[in-house]
Amino acid sequence: MTKREYFETIKNLVADNEELVAMTEHEIELLEKRSAAKSSKPTKTQLENEGIKEEILMVLASATEPMPAKDLRGLLSKEYSPQKVTALMTQLEKAGKAHKSYVNKTAVYSIA
Repeated sequence: MTKREYFETIKNLVADNEELVAMTEHEIELLEKRSAAKSSKPTKTQLENEGIKEEILMVLASATEPMPAKDLRGLLSKEYSPQKVTALMTQLEKAGKAHKSYVNKTAVYSIA
């Protein structure tokens, strides 16, 4: 059960007490404000990742053939871990900006 659900249950149980109903409604409003603020603003890391993804797309656009994440890592301006490059490539694939295929059981990426 979430906090919101708890407050809704409490509100229903104390429906005859206006003061408690007002308090639970206020708490529900605070939870909604807090969750709205969190979901609307990207984190610092998410903003950095967007720049890296743009760089990856530029490298893939200039590539003549699909390439594995290991080779892609070497062509980026900074050194990133293989896990980070693979995770970003997965995000790009899900967004429809990159295509993933397999060559000899190795994942290779190309621009979509």
